[in-house]
Amino acid sequence: MGCHVCGRRQVDPESGPSAWRRAVVAGEQVLVCPECQVDGWTDGLDRCRACGSTALVKRLGEVSCRGCGAAGERAWSSSAVIAPVLPAVSGRGGGGTSREQLAADVEAALERVLRGGASGSGQRRASVLRRMTVADLEALMVVQREGAVLALAAIFPQDDYPFPTDVVRRRWEVELADPDIDSFAVVDPAGTLTGFVAVRGDHFLHFGTAVHTWGSGLAGRAYDDVRELWVSRGVTSAWLRVFEANDRARRFYERRGWAATGESSTSGFAPNPVLLTYAVDLTRP
Repeated sequence: MGCHVCGRRQVDPESGPSAWRRAVVAGEQVLVCPECQVDGWTDGLDRCRACGSTALVKRLGEVSCRGCGAAGERAWSSSAVIAPVLPAVSGRGGGGTSREQLAADVEAALERVLRGGASGSGQRRASVLRRMTVADLEALMVVQREGAVLALAAIFPQDDYPFPTDVVRRRWEVELADPDIDSFAVVDPAGTLTGFVAVRGDHFLHFGTAVHTWGSGLAGRAYDDVRELWVSRGVTSAWLRVFEANDRARRFYERRGWAATGESSTSGFAPNPVLLTYAVDLTRP
């Protein structure tokens, strides 16, 4: 997804949170790049009908306000009526919980997608993803470091460029705190962390599974869950960056319909290897 104003493709910062902002226009999710966030840039954005905020996000087809927690029809007014026009959201059935409950309902809907559920006449398999938390970081670092050292040995020789554990851990801490990024642990039947996933809208940020699971089909199942999540949110295409010399990863994505776009960049980690941009059309089976 590019910038709603200028069309520029989103890029990740070398460190710290992204300066791009997620917003809603005419009921649809958009992104706005830092350069377009000039005076008056929020004037054309949809606003929360309860509090007037433009801090809206669309998840699972429903718009919700990150400012006050309002959701659904109460959460937004297209290009906007700034003044609140509805009373504070009241609880369902006369109950007391309100905005918090509505936000929880949206989260619960997402969790149902991740768990799997009824589909047609049968049951989908259970998802191999669950929400990642800070408590997962120790196990995550072991899994990610082991996989990177083995898969990227030709790109980052460990004698010269050892895996930057502290830097990668800090990046995960920032991303786990970012409401625009969805981070998931890939888990085995016992619930043990055996991989990791992070997505920001249509951008596939991070993906990997434990070395001992390679060839087991776990990565394919985890990818299928990510794809299902995108489709459930109305995402029609996605993109990622992969090391040019990482043939194994490139084959994995190409078998699933991803293709190089012709764009390239360089990694922020020395020796700054080339990264290729890949994209996929999610409207195709």
